[in-house]
Amino acid sequence: MNVFHIRHVLQTQKRTLKRFLSKLTLGFQLVLFMTLFTSLITFILIYKEYTATRNTTIQNLTDTTGKLLELEAENLDSYLSDLAHFCILPCYDFKLTKILEQKMPFPKNS
Repeated sequence: MNVFHIRHVLQTQKRTLKRFLSKLTLGFQLVLFMTLFTSLITFILIYKEYTATRNTTIQNLTDTTGKLLELEAENLDSYLSDLAHFCILPCYDFKLTKILEQKMPFPKNS
C-alpha cells in the first residue's frame, strides 16, 4: 500500500461519512457524537484502571514469591545446619563412634 492509496481510501471514507451525517438531524448527530465520546472516555478509563490493577497484582505476586523463596531458602539453610550438626557430632565423640561402628553395639541378653 502506498501513500496515495491510503489517502484515496481516507477521502472516500470521509465522503461516505459526510453523506451519512447529512441525512441525520443536528440533534441526532449531537447525541451520536456525545455517545461515541462518552464511550471512548469510558473505554480509556476502564483500560487504565485494568492496567494499573494488573501491574499492582503482578508486583504483589512477585514480592510475595520473593519473600516465600527467601523463607524457603532460610528454612533449607536451617535444615542443612541442623543436619550437619546432628550428623557430624557423633564423629567427635570417640566412644559413640566406636559403638556405632560395631556390628552388634548392644550385647544380646540370653
